Amino acid sequence: RYKRKHQDSHNLLLLTTIVSCIGYMSMAQGHGRLYRYIVSDVRPYNLVRYCRDLSNETNVSNPSSEPTNSANLSDAESCKDGVISFKWNAANATVSSVALDPPLFYSKYVQWLVTTNLILFLLSAQVAAAKVSVTLFVMVCNSLMILCGYSAASLRPEGIDPDSVPRFLTSKWVFWIFGMMFYVLLLNALNRSVRRAASRRKQLSKAFNQLFFVITLTWSLYPFLWIACEGARVMSFVAETYAYTA
Repeated sequence: RYKRKHQDSHNLLLLTTIVSCIGYMSMAQGHGRLYRYIVSDVRPYNLVRYCRDLSNETNVSNPSSEPTNSANLSDAESCKDGVISFKWNAANATVSSVALDPPLFYSKYVQWLVTTNLILFLLSAQVAAAKVSVTLFVMVCNSLMILCGYSAASLRPEGIDPDSVPRFLTSKWVFWIFGMMFYVLLLNALNRSVRRAASRRKQLSKAFNQLFFVITLTWSLYPFLWIACEGARVMSFVAETYAYTA
């Protein structure tokens, strides 16, 4: 007969499975992809003539700066001491969204943000019966690690100024380093504070050690997989999909 003693833990495990299934189903249908927006076919309108009084301008060498003394004109006779200039007050443009190639699914990171925190909550609060502060610290480190990974993956040099490519690549690996720092803090908290709490529960201490070993072994593969896939792009998108779902 089913015992209701551990029903909350079972419900959380069921929720984790449902969220994982929904996430993978949405990605299989092409949803949850990151797009970049391209502005094209710019058509300016509402041309305005104004008089630039060069004697009162603070920055004459910069033609793009706004004039300090300007007035709309109907003819050139009204601007005797300045220069007649033109500017467009508005413009129409076509904005199109293009999916990144290879695709980047932000839904994958949202799924990880939910499922991994549920797993850590079960391990820390339910199995080890650790303090609330310890559980929150573990979950915050995990969330920041995933957010750093997503920030690093979204920094792609496609469609940007070539002069900005080195800055983008540097920022990508800086985010990856910060994510690894949060991962080390996460493992340290699990190995110290949570393990210490689990040692007080003799019946569940062995179960915690086994779960901690599995999490450490499997989760430690993700940083290296990220380097091969979204970091250095030495793996194809098909190989990346099989590797993440394996």
